[in-house]
Parts: sequence; C-alpha cells; structure tokens
Amino acid sequence: MSSDLAAVGELIAFGLNPRTMPGRDPQYAELVGRYSADPDFRSDVQDVAAGQGLTVLDCSPLYGLALTSSGPRSPYHMTLDQYASMKTDERHMNALVFLAIATACYPTPESLEAVDGPLPSVSVQLVVRLVQRIAARIREQSGESDPPVDEPQLEPMYRMVLRWRDTDTTGDDRSNPRVLTGMVRRALKWLAANGLAEEVATAKDTYRMRSRFRLHVVDALGDIGDSLAAIRDLAADRA
Repeated sequence: MSSDLAAVGELIAFGLNPRTMPGRDPQYAELVGRYSADPDFRSDVQDVAAGQGLTVLDCSPLYGLALTSSGPRSPYHMTLDQYASMKTDERHMNALVFLAIATACYPTPESLEAVDGPLPSVSVQLVVRLVQRIAARIREQSGESDPPVDEPQLEPMYRMVLRWRDTDTTGDDRSNPRVLTGMVRRALKWLAANGLAEEVATAKDTYRMRSRFRLHVVDALGDIGDSLAAIRDLAADRA
C-alpha cells in the first residue's frame, strides 16, 4: 500500500462512529478530503474496509465515510435478533416497521434516488398511521378469507397488525416495545443512536433522517427492493 496505514485506519474508525461529523472534527474533515483527492488513499481505504467485512457506500464532506456490512459473514452484519430479543411475529412486525419508515421517507423510487433532495422527517404517529393504512389495504385486497389450515404461517399480515395494540406504557411510563407505537419509537431511536437520524427538538417524537439513511436503504434494495415496492404501493395515497 502506498498511503499511510495509520490514516487509513483513522478514517475507517471515524466511519465506524457515524455520530461523528467531518464538520465537527478537523482531522476527520482532512481525511475525507484526502479520500476524495487521492485515488491511492481511496483505494487503500476501500481495501482495508473490505478486509474487515465492510463496504464503503460513500465518503462526503457532509456526513463522512459511510460504511455497511459486506454480507452475512461480516463481523459487522446485524440481524433483527441482534436488534432485540423477540418472537417470530415480533420480528415480522419490526421488519414491517423499518420498511414503513423507509416508505414514509422515500414514497417513490425517484425520491430515494434524489441525492440532493431535502432530508425527510417522520414522526412516530405518522409511521404508526402508515402501518395501519397498509394493513387496511391488505384487508381490502384479501377479504376475510382464512389461510390454509396446513399453512398457518400464511395468515394475512393485516390480521397480525390489526390485533397488535397501538399504545401502552410500562409501569415507569417508558414506551412498551411490544406495542406498535413502542416498536416505531424504538426503531427511530435506534436509527438516531446509530447516526442515521436525529431527533427534532421542537417536535415531539419526530426525527429528521440523515443522508446516511438513504445510502443504507439504497444499498439494501437488492434484499428489500420487492418488499419496499409492495409496501409503497399499499401505502400510496389513492384519494
């Protein structure tokens, strides 16, 4: 390698702490500039990241080095089971919640592709209403028919959503992550804790999504593209 290995490691370390911003750290900003200007340095960063099980999504003066897991064998790969301990139906609900957040932020393929588009903001209640709308649309399409007796896993998703309680609180008033509102709130807080969103101080339970979130949604399209398209169609305003 032709570049300074220490600098390569420092930039990757910054990227692994997505709450750090180049605009707030001169050293980070310098390394981001070097990544853009020096092809050898850029190649070395990408190679070292790949060796650690990471893929470089982008490197920007605005949000820094954006990294993601390179696949299931990566030590950085995360599953829903690692996100939280949950039963099968809870995993399905949480997956739906994250898809609903992505749909609320990017309701069309064009909005997801807009590199310079405005940063979207979503509230807990907006996502809860979106999930409920999705369930209602599925009910309209499927009617009241039951799944085959020998395939209970085919129970229509709307039944699972509609039987889920919307709100509840635990004894100390913390949001219960096993009700829909609590699931959405936990998901948005997790995104904020991982540098993909930031809480809006002037609006309760509202989060502004950062550019990194769009990059991660785009990167995941190979796995979630069909599901995201289906959710978008169900959530579309047809009034």
